[in-house]
Amino acid sequence: MKNLFRIFEITEKLVEDLVSRTIESHFHDFEELIIITQGSMEHFIDFKMEVVYAPVACYISMGKTHRLVPHKNMRGWVVNFKTELIPDSKLNFYSNFFTFTNVPLTSGLCINRFISLCQVIKAESSQAFIDLTTIRHLVNGLVAMIDAERKRSLPIENVSKDSQITTFNNFLKILEENYFRNEGVSFYADKMKMSERNLNSI
Repeated sequence: MKNLFRIFEITEKLVEDLVSRTIESHFHDFEELIIITQGSMEHFIDFKMEVVYAPVACYISMGKTHRLVPHKNMRGWVVNFKTELIPDSKLNFYSNFFTFTNVPLTSGLCINRFISLCQVIKAESSQAFIDLTTIRHLVNGLVAMIDAERKRSLPIENVSKDSQITTFNNFLKILEENYFRNEGVSFYADKMKMSERNLNSI
């Protein structure tokens, strides 16, 4: 993909076109977000297949080999963006731990918010002059909404685990900034304002 960003709607015509041809397994040099508002699809990724039903948001990180087979009733939106657009995407971080992120969305008002935001992003990207700052904020908002839905769907016992993942994400960020320094655990624990024991545990 040459551009930093693109968005398109999954329409009946697009699904008919996809169903009529064989889609080979492939990978992207960008992040892909598929929001299924109606219907379902088969998704093959890292040698596993799952049938995904609406309403759901699917995240496929850059470099993941995958193939999707849409069912005729599938509708929704696809958002592609380069990591330069949103370098600190939470979904990108989670994909390092999981094959890909499927986030169930609630029917009704919840899915309507996602549809509305996708329509706004599409309208903004159709302007004669595309303001990437605006696009960045809108897509970031979309990612934040998906992450919020992911957290809402977590069982109570997984909330602390999710907090640990966030802490570990922060640790990786500090480590990346200081990898050239010869520092021990105490340095990183101090940077994160926590005990060495807790950091080691995480």
